[in-house]
Formats: sequence, C-alpha cells, structure tokens
Amino acid sequence: RSLYTQNADIILNDPEEPANSPDNSEAGLRVSKLVNGWDTSVFYLYDMYNFPVNYRTVSLNPAGSAHPVTIAYHPRYERMHRFGATFSKSVYDAVFKGEFIYNDKMFFMSSDITDLDGIEKSPSLDWLLGLDYTFFTSLETNFQLMQTIIFDHKPEIIQKPYTTSFSIWLKTGFFDNFIEPEFFLVAGFNQADYMIRPKITCNYSDSLKFILGADLFYGEVDGSFGLFDTSD
Repeated sequence: RSLYTQNADIILNDPEEPANSPDNSEAGLRVSKLVNGWDTSVFYLYDMYNFPVNYRTVSLNPAGSAHPVTIAYHPRYERMHRFGATFSKSVYDAVFKGEFIYNDKMFFMSSDITDLDGIEKSPSLDWLLGLDYTFFTSLETNFQLMQTIIFDHKPEIIQKPYTTSFSIWLKTGFFDNFIEPEFFLVAGFNQADYMIRPKITCNYSDSLKFILGADLFYGEVDGSFGLFDTSD
C-alpha cells in the first residue's frame, strides 16, 4: 500500500513468504541437564526468523511530483544461526530463570539514505532474567529484565547498541476463578517506549469463555512499540 511523509512517498509491500519446500526446512538441537538443582540447557537453531527484514529501495520521482523520492519497503524472511542457553530453579515459592541467545547475524534498519537496501547486519546477543512468584496464594506474577546487545554497531543503525527493557505480568481470580483479570506491561529503559495489555477473562463453563482485552502502544517512532503508537 502507498503512504507518504513530508518528503517522500512510502510504499509498503507485503512480505515475501518463503516457499513451502524442503529447502526452507528448519533444524535445531537441544541438550538439557539438571545441575545442583538448576534445570539447564543449551541449544542450536537454524531457522527462518519470525519477523521479515524490511529491505528498502529509494527512487527519484519525476519532476513536478509532490515528493522528490519514493521509498519502497520489500519485507523478506531471512535465515540465521542461533545459539543459546537457559536455566531455571525453584527456590521456596519462587522460580528464577534466564535465557541467552546469540544470533550470528541480525538485521537492523539503517538511517543512511545512500544504503542500497537500508539494512545493516551484525551479530547480536539477547538475554533475559526472570522471576515467577505467587503472592497471597492467588496473585500470580512474573517479572523480567531483558537486553539486546549489537556487537558491530554503526552510527547509521537506528536501534541503539544496547536496548534494555523490563516486563511485569499479573494475574488473579475471583469467584473461584470465574473472573480472571490480567495485566501485562513491557517498557524500555532507553526511551519512553512501552506496551500495556489489560485483559479480563470470564470462564463461563469448561467449554466456553469470554475474553476482553486491549493492546495499548506508546513511544517514539523508532521504538519497538512506539512504531505502532497509532494502532492501539
């Protein structure tokens, strides 16, 4: 579809889906071991990344056009090698857990208008530390601290070299869990960028439930959630 900004026409093409063939198969290996009460694992995954890479082309518009250039985005799914490790342990009523994922090449949008495809590649590391705990036997909670590190960061990469965020999830039940309110928040430390997801579930019967919820986004356009600020 076509949009426009102050200085350019924008064309957003549909993602180029990979063909359903053996050439696009995915493979992985996971090894787990219990070490002094810690449930640990290491894994390797060769797969198609879940989010398409927004490759970009820039072309000049004919003289007399409303905007001097057209920027077209061509989303395409890419493969990558991922190596990771996880751990978790239950201590009294709390569960501590963590996850580390190294990506051999991650794709980042570039602010350099002369970049032919608008994408910079770099190895990256994603890590997460979390805690699960139930308060007062009925209030389930989850707290997480997350960070993405770009190793070969360049000034033209839009994303910052370190992106740190946290999340909070709360859930409880009333009237023998007939009504279950739920709240989820993800927010960034680097900038005002967050998503709020309230939800309430009515468990009418074993085979029927009603759910009402919302996704609320806020932040700058270069943020993970601010990008969708007008799409609550």
